[in-house]
Amino acid sequence: MSETQEIILNSLAVLCREYPQQRLGQIIYNYILVHCPKADPFYIEDKDLLNILEQELEKISH
Repeated sequence: MSETQEIILNSLAVLCREYPQQRLGQIIYNYILVHCPKADPFYIEDKDLLNILEQELEKISH
């Protein structure tokens, strides 16, 4: 596992703790897929995914 992938998983864990009422699939859809073309994460690069998650985490930290 790359360092970027590890950070992505940790970021998802933060979102899961922040929104315990949402299932993991809902978190992935609500905070990642809405930023992907045609809601398809297949071709998104890890660094781009991490950027999306960092933006979402910044929103909840304020």
